[in-house]
Order: sequence, then structure tokens, then C-alpha cells
Amino acid sequence: MGIDWPPYSPDLNPCDSFLWGYIKVKVYAGNPQSIEDLKTAIQTVIESIETSTLQRVMQNFALRLRHIIAIDGRHIEHVIN
Repeated sequence: MGIDWPPYSPDLNPCDSFLWGYIKVKVYAGNPQSIEDLKTAIQTVIESIETSTLQRVMQNFALRLRHIIAIDGRHIEHVIN
């Protein structure tokens, strides 16, 4: 019997498992000094993400889904970390 995880579970969200952390690391590496610098840096980082990177993220997402199905919906953080 699995646990009913809410639909916003980070196990099921590529943005939580990849995008926000990736953007944060890249943006703050440039040390933005103003809100405008920050906005520009975020936009630049998002526009620079390679298609191949997004493909790998989605492949990983599909793997997460298969793991969740295989373990009847239980939490998978311990499996993937």
C-alpha cells in the first residue's frame, strides 16, 4: 500500500528536481547586483539551456515515474539520491 503523495510532490516535478537549482547556481555565479541584473541573468540562463540537457531531464523524469509505479506510489527520494 503506497502513501498518497500530493500532486505537487517534488518527485513528480522536473522544475523542482532540476530547473530551479540549475538556474540558481548559474545566476548567482555571476553575482547580480540589482533586480534588473537578476532578471537579466535569469533570462540569459534559461535561454542558454541546451535542448540535450532538457532531454536528459525528461529522461530522468520518465525514470522517476517508472520507479514510482514500481513501488506503488511510495516516496522515492531514497532511491534516486
